[in-house]
Amino acid sequence: MGITNDLYQLKPRIINSGTILRVRKNKEAAFLKKYTIVNQGNDTNVQGVFSNTFIINSEDGKIERYALYATDRIIDFNEPGIYISIQSGSKSGFGSDFNAFFTTMATYLEDALFYVLWDDIISRYEIIKGTLNFKSTRNFTRWNCLFEEYVVDNYADSKQLLADFYVEKANEMILHHNEIIKEGEDPKERHYDVEDYQELLQQLLNYKSHIAPEKLTQLTNWLEAQIYDSICVELVVTASQSIYDENEVYMQGKFEIRINAEKPYAESDIIDISEFLKSMEQNGEYFIFSCCCGVPSCSGWVKGIQVEHFDTTIRWTNLNTWKEWYFEKHRIEDDIKTIREEDKVYEKFFAKKEIEYIGVGDYWNTDDELKN
Repeated sequence: MGITNDLYQLKPRIINSGTILRVRKNKEAAFLKKYTIVNQGNDTNVQGVFSNTFIINSEDGKIERYALYATDRIIDFNEPGIYISIQSGSKSGFGSDFNAFFTTMATYLEDALFYVLWDDIISRYEIIKGTLNFKSTRNFTRWNCLFEEYVVDNYADSKQLLADFYVEKANEMILHHNEIIKEGEDPKERHYDVEDYQELLQQLLNYKSHIAPEKLTQLTNWLEAQIYDSICVELVVTASQSIYDENEVYMQGKFEIRINAEKPYAESDIIDISEFLKSMEQNGEYFIFSCCCGVPSCSGWVKGIQVEHFDTTIRWTNLNTWKEWYFEKHRIEDDIKTIREEDKVYEKFFAKKEIEYIGVGDYWNTDDELKN
């Protein structure tokens, strides 16, 4: 693809991969007189005026963000008017001729601030009262070519700017995510790693005091849904028949685990509750699933589940297939607590009915200690 010009706008609003500027109301007539361009294409409200630069005469304030290699997007400015949309992602078009052209155009535009990033060059375009202030820096590597580090280092109000920046980054990720799904692909297979979601979630939380609570909740909930796989550990009680006496029936309680609504083991497999409970205490390889005969390898579990504990997260890796799952630790702990309580209830209930109940209570000594 080569090196492209990537645009980021910070004022009057945050826009990633593109820039949208507005002509001042009292300058609209003069602007249209200056920039009378023959319409290109079928859209009579959009005119190409210069390389990567488009005039949009909008009746409803909804403006298309032009960006190569980015999700199509309409941004609602809520007010009709004349707007300038500058395209991101091109390989050329932002040289001295663009600066000369844009210096003249800036006299008609509202105050704004945007950047053009190209390789190790970061170019700053700021319009104040119709005057363009331009600065280009070749040592973008000083900030590791990371726009976040540049903003933190150069703006006193960077916390609010960065909060808005990451909110917009999350909005873009959601749009791209949905686009990938619409095309029939899984976003997590080729486009995003779990670490991408985790990093953005942490960035939002770093600036949570500068983000509207409702918006913060919406975005963090979405990111957590991408990071964590759903897991349900429950107690299933069924009637069983003795293999020695067909007239002897008893009730049996057993663990059942579903990940993302599906069992990660065969229907004929069993859960080794002792291994599962031990895996909740420390890292290691555990044969949580096994053949019903008690030998894991008999049903294909040659290797176990690698369990890794983090602060609030548990990662399971099936060492046979290298399938990974991320869980919120407290959800599993809550399920185990519920199973303990339910097991005691069933035990008392069936005792009153004089029905034998074989539960899972023997797998722990107390409510706080696992049985060795």
